[in-house]
Amino acid sequence: MDEEKDEGLLPTPPDDRHDTLADALEEIGVGRYSWELFVVCGMGWLADNAWIQAVVLSTPQLQDEFGLSDTQGGFLLTAIFIGQAIGASIWGPLSDRWGRRPSFMASLALEGVFGIGAAMCRGYWVLLAVLFCVGTGVGGNLPISGSLFAESVPPSSRGRLMVFLSIFFPLGGLTVAVVAWSTIPHLSVGWRLVVGSLGALNLASAALGCRIRETPTFLVTQGRGAEAQTVLQHMAAQSGRAWERQLIVEEKPETEKGDTSWSVGPALVAMKEKLQKLLRRPVMPRTMLLLSVIWFFSNLGYGLFNSVMPALLKQKNIPQAAVYRDAVIYAAAGVPGTLVSAWLVETRLGRRGTTCLCSALLAASLATFNLASSKTGAAVLSALVNGCASPMYAAFYLYTPEVIPTAARGTGVAWLSVLSRISGLIAPPAAGLLLEGDHNTLLVTLSVVFMLLVAIAAALLPLETRGRALA
Repeated sequence: MDEEKDEGLLPTPPDDRHDTLADALEEIGVGRYSWELFVVCGMGWLADNAWIQAVVLSTPQLQDEFGLSDTQGGFLLTAIFIGQAIGASIWGPLSDRWGRRPSFMASLALEGVFGIGAAMCRGYWVLLAVLFCVGTGVGGNLPISGSLFAESVPPSSRGRLMVFLSIFFPLGGLTVAVVAWSTIPHLSVGWRLVVGSLGALNLASAALGCRIRETPTFLVTQGRGAEAQTVLQHMAAQSGRAWERQLIVEEKPETEKGDTSWSVGPALVAMKEKLQKLLRRPVMPRTMLLLSVIWFFSNLGYGLFNSVMPALLKQKNIPQAAVYRDAVIYAAAGVPGTLVSAWLVETRLGRRGTTCLCSALLAASLATFNLASSKTGAAVLSALVNGCASPMYAAFYLYTPEVIPTAARGTGVAWLSVLSRISGLIAPPAAGLLLEGDHNTLLVTLSVVFMLLVAIAAALLPLETRGRALA
């Protein structure tokens, strides 16, 4: 019996020698291991936005090199989005089966290898296929990296740390914008340098993943108490702290343990089963419905504006030569917005209130942009739009993995990510059609309406996760 308790497999009443997982994470606290994990997971968030911006900013030079029409150039971004939708539907369920760490490293390595390959492409159709493969890797970043980090930090610190993690999202766009500004206007191979350097960064990030461990939360849900105990001791040692208590973990029957076989087909079947189980939990049907509205319409409303933002600025007499400079300013505006969100989510507003407030402010910014008449006013208001969008995304990216239980977290976030990728597919062609038809006012009005829907959905969410332990 003592030997079994040492394995951390039998339930034991809490005392001064035993800890629940939440208590263990609180006692270990935030240290060196947490910050290493912060950087590694941040690279996943960075890659998600960076690849979109890399394709958008590289498209004009690609059109010149390959003689592409505007429609053909638009398919480059479409290839990424289709890959992301498929990748999100695969990587999330697989992370619930294999674990967060191997899935995260594999998705980053995939986009890294094909990212470098994209920089070497000599033909349009080959490039489309390679960018699709990049997208399948990128599709796994958000579903996995958020869970990987949230499941490894103390509940009391998780809110602010998760929002600080989301700062990598605007930093991804800013990094690519700076590289594009310094290369594409001056070098004929500028787009290749942008895409190739991003692929190399992804590979380096995957290599950094070797330094991290599987999350103790995932191991506990799998009934792998001894492994969770070892991970917690490693986390404490890396942070220069001692943690010698016994972890309280219930042994699960073999039939309840996760299937860790490395096969995609059964994982997709399991996605449906996990979603069905998730929706049988109290308040989860309403929560998932409202989150679906938030993830879908936020990407659709913001995407309508973002995908044609350079064209809208040009129509307000901003020179084409200033596009890359403005892209840097636009991307940089998201960084302070994310920092503000890190404070707001831990106030009485919480995650729900911050999402509601920032989406409403985003709607107001979009409406105001439509009224701008000067070049300076339009440039400032476009930056304000991104400054409101970043904290909105940060807040509900934090809320989502917190409210979905661990056993279905990867699958649940993957489902929502698929919805956002679908709306991402819809937004660019829809915006292009509205722009070609000279329906700019309708385009911005639709964006405003969609963001107000997001604000209403956030206000109706039944649970606030601030200060709560992960389920």
